Amino acid sequence: MRIVERERELDMLRRSLAAARQSGSRMIAVVGQPGIGKTTLIGAVASELTDWTVLKAVCTPFGVEVPYGVLHQWFRALAQDTAAGYAPFDGPGNALRELLIGDPHNADSAALAYSVQWVAARLAEERPLLLVLDDLQWIDDASAAVLGVAVPQLNGDAVAVMFGVREIADSTRSQVVSGLLASAEAVTLGPLSIDGVAGLIADPSLDAARIHELSGGVPFYAVEAAASGGDLRASIRITESVTSRLDRLGVLHKAVAGSIAVLGPIATILAVVSVSEVDRETLDGVVGDLVAEGIVKADQIEPLMISHPLVEEAILGSMSSISRAELHDRAARVLAELGLPDTVVAANLMHGLLGRDPWKVRVLEQAAKAALAAGSTREAAAWLERALQESRVDDPGRTALLELAGRAQLAIGDRERAERRWREALRSVVDPDHRARLLTGIGDSLVASGRHADAEASYTDAATELTTDQPLYRSIIARLLAAQLNQTMNPSALDLPVIADVVGQDPALDTDEDSSLLAAVAVAVTMAGDPDAHAELLSKRAYDGWSRDSQGSANDPTTYMLSGALNFTERFGEGVDVLTGVIQDARRDGQVLGEATALYSRGAMYLSAGDVRNAVADLMTAVKAVELGWTLYREAAEFFLIRCQLLVGDLEAAGELALGGEYESPSSLFEAVKLVGKAHYWTAFGQPQRGLELARRAGSLVPVGGEPLSAGWRGAAAEALLAMGDRAAAEAVAREEFDLTVAASGGVRAAAALRLARTVDDAAEAERIVRDALEWLNPTRPLERAQLIDFLAELLVARDARDEASGLLGEVLVYAQAQGMAPTEKRVRASLAAIGRPAIPTEVELRVSSLTPAEFRVASLAAQGLTNRDIAARLFVTMKTVEFHLSRCFRKLAVATRGELADVLGRVDEFVG
Repeated sequence: MRIVERERELDMLRRSLAAARQSGSRMIAVVGQPGIGKTTLIGAVASELTDWTVLKAVCTPFGVEVPYGVLHQWFRALAQDTAAGYAPFDGPGNALRELLIGDPHNADSAALAYSVQWVAARLAEERPLLLVLDDLQWIDDASAAVLGVAVPQLNGDAVAVMFGVREIADSTRSQVVSGLLASAEAVTLGPLSIDGVAGLIADPSLDAARIHELSGGVPFYAVEAAASGGDLRASIRITESVTSRLDRLGVLHKAVAGSIAVLGPIATILAVVSVSEVDRETLDGVVGDLVAEGIVKADQIEPLMISHPLVEEAILGSMSSISRAELHDRAARVLAELGLPDTVVAANLMHGLLGRDPWKVRVLEQAAKAALAAGSTREAAAWLERALQESRVDDPGRTALLELAGRAQLAIGDRERAERRWREALRSVVDPDHRARLLTGIGDSLVASGRHADAEASYTDAATELTTDQPLYRSIIARLLAAQLNQTMNPSALDLPVIADVVGQDPALDTDEDSSLLAAVAVAVTMAGDPDAHAELLSKRAYDGWSRDSQGSANDPTTYMLSGALNFTERFGEGVDVLTGVIQDARRDGQVLGEATALYSRGAMYLSAGDVRNAVADLMTAVKAVELGWTLYREAAEFFLIRCQLLVGDLEAAGELALGGEYESPSSLFEAVKLVGKAHYWTAFGQPQRGLELARRAGSLVPVGGEPLSAGWRGAAAEALLAMGDRAAAEAVAREEFDLTVAASGGVRAAAALRLARTVDDAAEAERIVRDALEWLNPTRPLERAQLIDFLAELLVARDARDEASGLLGEVLVYAQAQGMAPTEKRVRASLAAIGRPAIPTEVELRVSSLTPAEFRVASLAAQGLTNRDIAARLFVTMKTVEFHLSRCFRKLAVATRGELADVLGRVDEFVG
């Protein structure tokens, strides 16, 4: 179809593409009603980009049920031609390659989204990249979910994504599609004028005004009306026109056209031959006839494609439901024989005949497992429901299908159907151990989605299936306790007899299950206050007995009970050891969401150990994974990251978190933690009244004495009141907090002691509080020690004890420099200068202190020997981002090689500890 009256729209598209080339990432939507010429216009613009890489995909009414169909069209051919480990499928890009041509079972949806982002950015390093996606309204859910995450993250890369999409009401679009379109530059196509129609049909014998009246100025209808001699009334006659042309051509042509329409984007010549049952020699002639009649595209060699979506709809609409179902069944068999993924085969089976076929059940089940593993939950749920319809009631594999279907229904939010499926599965399971494992798996799924109360109920049911002396029972109780601890500070499971039995037994008898239970108990008694120091002994036993085979541990809730226990009892080295192994396993398996949870936990561990720089690196990476769908401990990760950013003086970054979009928390405890983080930010920002308001709101969400002490609302309220000048009120709240921390870990109690010391009017009492805190503070808490002696030095200066103050300030300065705590370093230098003991920073110290947190974490990884690719993969960013930060590091540090970079950072590291 020729292009007329589209000069303005063409110019808009060309300008957007030029901007993408110069300044990076653009999303462009070409919008209009069916037949308006979206595909033609996009094709014309794309054909002009001779020095770009252009990848095209077309969504179809059938393709909406093929998971990752868009990704297959864009990247499959490239993946087939690229060996594993090579660009653009190197590093994180391998997850996408495995999805397209290998085994997708390991990578989760977050890993795939990051993988697409990585591959697109890598391609754009060589040439600008245009990703064309026509008929976006029919995109499959899995592709939509991945693009919704990946595309907005391509900022700065020379990548343009151009959508063709029909004008439809926002209410009928998926949330992801609406989100993509909301972020896109819209180019809307209107109908042609009478002159435009005349120029399009280029046949002076036809009445252009009459054709315009019949077609409404829609180019496709105008061409069809012209072809029928001016006797076509828009879409009303399209089906009749297409059907009559196929009737005239004959049975073979109908079979080929139907096969192409059903196969959609995978209509290879070999597939069409097999599905249509037309031999290869005959096919060329048949396709030529269909091209001549305007039914098949003339410029598309393979895969074969119907000329227009409206023609495709007409072909499918003209077939009987039985004929179409038989064609889909045949297509499924053919595609399976050709080695296409089970997911593609399953999409055809969904439209086939219901036949109680064991082969169909197997394919649907395998496809559903792959879809679940890759995060394509809606398709998985639909395929499993169809598999259940296909399976017989007495099929021995039906129970496993029901279990899997329950998980899929839960994943898409249909809790009632999920429960029905699980209850049906349980009716067919007699073995208590099997029933308990099924219910435990359900509980783990609920925990992963943040639904701790529902998980608690499932674990409780699981426990009732077993006797208390079974190892699995202890593992379940550990999970039950973990689920309760995510909702309350006073878990009822702590009173179960099995806990006393395990705690009191000879440690030499501890099993893996016992270690999980001991870890959960250690967290519980610590959170409740542990005057007898049982938690330290319990956490040691849990660590000593922990299985070093950590396969799958990133998604095991008891893993984080162990890390919490080690953190609370200040066994930081062991905690980092455990979590580093978990992170490595999750990264190897492509489990980005599990990796993010482990990174959050390790970041919190680093912060407790006073390693602020490493804490920032892990916590920033975990929080960035929110863009990839991570939510499990988001509130706590943001709280700790805000705290770190305030320590290093990055108020702007702290504000981005504190002022970010609202989201629902899974429990009142998590909501309280989120509010406390915001409260600290507002106080630091100079609006303590707002900080106090948020702190009090947090306090209203938890029972008295029930808040997590490391993120308690009282501490935030005391700081806000002190900043407001209400010293008496601040002291009252700080004393209340200090009294609550009597059995807490040293770091938590030291922080409370410092807040109390800052609020009391009597300098002598303040000094006594600080010195007492320094006496019992564990030396593994350098951050709290530095903060205490910083304030102590302030008190000493006030009473003119300059020698002692000078020594203390020097210690704080060394620590602040090493950790990049710019506000502390600046204040300490000013204090030393004021007492006549100025500390002149070395040139190296000045250079390193100029690095931003993002630059420092990139530089640190580079200094450890990681390549740019490895650094990008570690931080969930593109290589261009790494190169940008690294170039700034080299310039700021005045180095030219990675060896020199490591030397400079190594000299600063000498100050640590």
